[in-house]
Amino acid sequence: MRPMEIASYLMVVVYVISFLAMSAILAKEAGRPIWLFGKGSERQAVPALLFRVAFSVLWPLGLAIFGNPIKADPLAIWLDGPWFDVFGHLLVVVGACIAIVSQRFMGASWRIGAAEGELGPIVDGGPFAISRNPVFVGQSVLFTGLFIVLPNLIQIALTLALFAAIALQVRIEERVLAASLGEPYRDYQRRVRRWIGTRRPRRASARQALVQHLFASDAARMAGNVAVIFTRNLRGVRLIRSTDSGARRRGDARRAAARSYRCIVQSRS
Repeated sequence: MRPMEIASYLMVVVYVISFLAMSAILAKEAGRPIWLFGKGSERQAVPALLFRVAFSVLWPLGLAIFGNPIKADPLAIWLDGPWFDVFGHLLVVVGACIAIVSQRFMGASWRIGAAEGELGPIVDGGPFAISRNPVFVGQSVLFTGLFIVLPNLIQIALTLALFAAIALQVRIEERVLAASLGEPYRDYQRRVRRWIGTRRPRRASARQALVQHLFASDAARMAGNVAVIFTRNLRGVRLIRSTDSGARRRGDARRAAARSYRCIVQSRS
């Protein structure tokens, strides 16, 4: 193995040790077990097996000691070169840092696997503000870099095994989280993408905006017409009342005049 290949392999070993140590620290902080692959109603045996296979970190030692068992490996020929080694090693380092920092950021919510009733609160800050699965993103970048540094059929098989494990496990965890945490998690899903990026609130289309504008205009006109009709009716009622009161006053005056006339006539007679 070349020096860059050895450095990348050692970086993977350091990451695996850091992952296990960090898991033990977070389990102690949470005060409960964090290994949930064997719990819950979801079947997680397949992704758990694929993760174990992918993180078989001892196979490069066998490759260094016994050589590549696959003769004339085409990948080793196509991706051979110092620049590939440098780029791949850079991805290994970046991926390992993303994964371990994201794992530590989860704190007491860190779990390996998913099960109902065993989950912590939603973590939506830090790296989780731009990705719902930054640990898996970091691991994917790490394994992509390791494949570029060690380009052979065995490593591509292990990398694909990791990708398959992540794809299966993410969907399992999403179902469990949605069922356990409800609307807060669904709101988090609407805000942050599964792998990387955020979602803006959906804007209404031009057609929807036009319909809403027309509806608002019709509603405003209807309210205005109702106000006008109400005002006119109110004025009519007031007019009727004033007319009735005037008629009553005129009638009272006529009756008073008639009484006065009768009194005058009676006094003369």
